Amino acid sequence: MEDTYEIAAQADDGNWYGSTFDASAYGYYVGYYSSNLAHAFFRWDNVILPPNALISAAVVRIYISAKSGSPYSRLYMADAADPVAPTNATEANAVTKTTAYTQHNYAGTPAEWIEIDATAMIQEL
Repeated sequence: MEDTYEIAAQADDGNWYGSTFDASAYGYYVGYYSSNLAHAFFRWDNVILPPNALISAAVVRIYISAKSGSPYSRLYMADAADPVAPTNATEANAVTKTTAYTQHNYAGTPAEWIEIDATAMIQEL
């Protein structure tokens, strides 16, 4: 079985760096921005994983529109059954993350979709 999920509501994704928080942005920073480590969150609502489900593959697709330098990112999942979207940087920083993560070093050219393997994180949930 293969399913595709998209972010449903604008408040279900956003970014923060330092104490600056924005859940209405259409673009996100990776790496450092304004001398602060930049973070982004993406919440897929109403995704139900049946108990004991075997997750053989999970991929997060992200569109890269621009870059500067050699940014890298780490993708974690919120380690919760039904996480809520944060509403400020303090809440976002306090989210308990999965121990599994994927580090992605982006070396391509902008204007392309990339796929990041999220299988281990989904299996941990």
